[in-house]
Amino acid sequence: MPNDHRHNKRQASISLFVLKLAALSITAMAGSFYATDRWFAFRDHVKPGTTTTVAQANPSTSVSAVTPDEPPVEEPGEADLLNPNAPITMVRNRKDGVPFTIVEGGTAGTRRSAVRVAVENIVQESGAKAGLNGTFFANASLNGTDNLLIGPSICGDESSPTFSPFDKRKELNGRPMVLMAPNRTKIVPYDSTNLDDEAGLRSQLPGMTDAFLGGVWLVHHGVPVNEDSIDQFNVKDAEDPRRRAFFVLLPDGRPGLGATTYVASSSKLAEALADAGIREAVLLDSGFSTSLVDDGKVLVTGHTAPGIPSRPVPHAIVLFDTHPADARLARVPNGRQPSPNSRPSGV
Repeated sequence: MPNDHRHNKRQASISLFVLKLAALSITAMAGSFYATDRWFAFRDHVKPGTTTTVAQANPSTSVSAVTPDEPPVEEPGEADLLNPNAPITMVRNRKDGVPFTIVEGGTAGTRRSAVRVAVENIVQESGAKAGLNGTFFANASLNGTDNLLIGPSICGDESSPTFSPFDKRKELNGRPMVLMAPNRTKIVPYDSTNLDDEAGLRSQLPGMTDAFLGGVWLVHHGVPVNEDSIDQFNVKDAEDPRRRAFFVLLPDGRPGLGATTYVASSSKLAEALADAGIREAVLLDSGFSTSLVDDGKVLVTGHTAPGIPSRPVPHAIVLFDTHPADARLARVPNGRQPSPNSRPSGV
C-alpha cells in the first residue's frame, strides 16, 4: 500500500505540472495574439499623410514625422491652403452683373522686370503658361520706368526680398500679404512692425519663394468685403468703376489669376467672386494696368475699346504647369528707385 500511495502521489504531481505548463502556454499564446492584433490595429490607424510622434527614452524629447500633404492649421484672420497642383484651366463667368475670366490651377509665382514691360513679355521670359499684372508699384507716373513695388516683395528668381520706405506707412497695415511656396499659399494681414524684414516674412511661411502686398482683401473665407468695410484697406479709387485684376484661391487651394471684362467697383467684384465660390481674393493694380494672359494670348486688357494694349508694368503673377526648381538660381538686376516726389499707386 505505501508503494501504491507514493505512485499515486507522483502521478498527481506530474498531472499538476502538466496542467500548469499547459496554462502557461495558453497564456503566452493569448498574449502573443493580443500583441499582434494591437500592432495591426495601430498600423491600420496610422495612415500615410498623417503626423505621428515617437516617444523617446527622455520624455522631454520626441520625433515628429510630418508629411508634406498635411493640411496647415489656419490662424484667425489668415488663409493658409495647400496647392493641389491641378492642371491649368480657363473659366469665364458672370455673377451679379460682373463678367470676369479666371485662369486657375498649376503653381503660382511672381516675376519682376528690371523695367516696365507688357505682361506677356514677363510670362514668356519666365516660361510660365499664364500671367496677370501684379500688385501696386511705388511710382505711379505714366512716365515711370522703375520696378519698385508698394510693400515688401520677393519673386521666385530673386535671392532676397525688396523693401522700401513706403512699407512703413501705417495705412498699409491690414492689407493682404500674399506668401507663396511651391505647395502652399498663405495670406496674412500686413503689419509693418513685424513683416518689414526678411526674417519676419520667412517666419510666416517656411519655404517661401514669393511674396507681395495686395490691395483690398476682396473675399476672405468666402465672405466678400462690403462698401462699409472696404475703406479699412486705404486703397485709392477702390470703388471707382474700372477693369479689375485679382488673385484668388479656390476652396481646394488652387491659385487663380482673374480680371473683369467690364468695369466694376471692388465691392461689386467681391460680391460676384464670393457668389462664384471663391475662397480668397486679393485686389491687384487695376484699370489700364489690367492684363490677363494665357497660352500666349491676351484674354483681358485694361481698356474697354479693343486693340489698345494695357499699360506696361514691372511686376506680374504667373502660373507654371510645374514649379521651376532652378528658378531660385537666377538673379534679376536691381531696378531704379523712385524719385522722392513719386506718387505711389493704390495709396
